[in-house]
Amino acid sequence: MVDAATASQRRRLGANAAYGMCGRPQFFLHFPGSGGTSIHAFALALYGRNSTRWNNGCHAEQFSWRAALRAQDRCNCSTAVTFKTFHAHENPVMAPICAAFDYWVVLRHPVDRILSRLGKSTATNKLFGYRLPILSAAQAAAALRTTTWWKPCPQSWYCAVEGPPTPWLKPCPAALRQRSVANVTCAAHEFSGSAGLDNFHVRSLNGPAVYRLPLGAITDAHLERAAAWLSTAAVVLPLANLSALPRLLGVDVAMPHEVTGAHSTRRDVDPDLRALLEAHNGLDIRLYQGAQALFERRMASLPRDNR
Repeated sequence: MVDAATASQRRRLGANAAYGMCGRPQFFLHFPGSGGTSIHAFALALYGRNSTRWNNGCHAEQFSWRAALRAQDRCNCSTAVTFKTFHAHENPVMAPICAAFDYWVVLRHPVDRILSRLGKSTATNKLFGYRLPILSAAQAAAALRTTTWWKPCPQSWYCAVEGPPTPWLKPCPAALRQRSVANVTCAAHEFSGSAGLDNFHVRSLNGPAVYRLPLGAITDAHLERAAAWLSTAAVVLPLANLSALPRLLGVDVAMPHEVTGAHSTRRDVDPDLRALLEAHNGLDIRLYQGAQALFERRMASLPRDNR
């Protein structure tokens, strides 16, 4: 028996059956630095707090990237919580891919996304009130020249570089507080090393075994598999077109003003670093271009009133 609230929601979301909005669980596969804060706000407005769950299931936080360094496969569908309407997973390399879910994916130009992550690592974190450890341009460039894997901070997901410790946030070891030290080891986000800087989207959509491949080992075949899966996702949005989401879904819910969560693109970037990133992310750039074309085709297929 479907309760009245669920039936009402299904009627409201069923206007666009081509996007799977007919009562099936919705699963946001979140690539960090790509509109997650805005999608979170939109999902809360659309479904309500009691029907949404962020960081759903095993290794769901972006800080859990280290699981990809040892896992044989991504998380099993049995680990996914299905009693909510909207779910989100911040670790796309480990997220379960399940036939029961309709997936949402927002893609940002891969080089801009990486540069925004480098930028965020120097910004004050509003949640914890401290500065994240810095991944310098030199560290990034070195990891793009030689396959590199950084070890995570052994104390916690994050450790405090500045400010007082808290019950969940211990101080970094003294040596890691020195700016001259490669203290990315304490950041413990998706910058696990070279894989976080080299075709991160294609690697992630192919799962942990491909994610761990060395520099130069990601091929057109991996791109084709990633693009094939992406074409099955219920929602595929370039970040620049985020405001089109309500029209894609056929819902009368306004998209909140887009917020970046401190992920603004850096403008003071060494041109040599940008060129190196572009050279190492050619497959991701092609995946992004394919996502743009897919979005445009889907928009063109909508009823004229929804465009």
